[in-house]
Amino acid sequence: MVYDWPMSRRRYQRYGRIAAWCLGALVLWGLAGCKPFWIAPEGRAQDFIETLVTQPVDTQKLRDLAHVAPDRNPEDLLDDLSARIAVDFLRAKQAQGLVLDFARSDARQINTTRRMVTVRVSYRQPGAPANGEVRFQVQVEKDNQGQWHIARVTGDN
Repeated sequence: MVYDWPMSRRRYQRYGRIAAWCLGALVLWGLAGCKPFWIAPEGRAQDFIETLVTQPVDTQKLRDLAHVAPDRNPEDLLDDLSARIAVDFLRAKQAQGLVLDFARSDARQINTTRRMVTVRVSYRQPGAPANGEVRFQVQVEKDNQGQWHIARVTGDN
């Protein structure tokens, strides 16, 4: 068998097209099996807490994330004093220039239409040996149309 080295231009282009098709099919196949992050209730809970702390004046975005009525204040979803104090505390830390890191750590399915998501917010003060952390419990519920909405937020500190 004789190999024509270097590869001819026509063969190179052919293998390039085959590789592009295979890569495209692989990406589409991977996306078909994934649930988009903006639909998942865990991502919605984390985005809601992050927006509530960092952009409290953007009430339309908060309403969209929580799927609440236009006349309802999204901060009314803070169900207990611990959650309200934690939000005010984190807003003050952000105003002082600390970087806040938002992450979801636990999602517990209560039943088919309700989940409890734990959202952790960590921060590091200059000169402190360890990170500080504030936790929220976000209850997410599915409505009759199949959309997830934020039902309530409690503090977990």
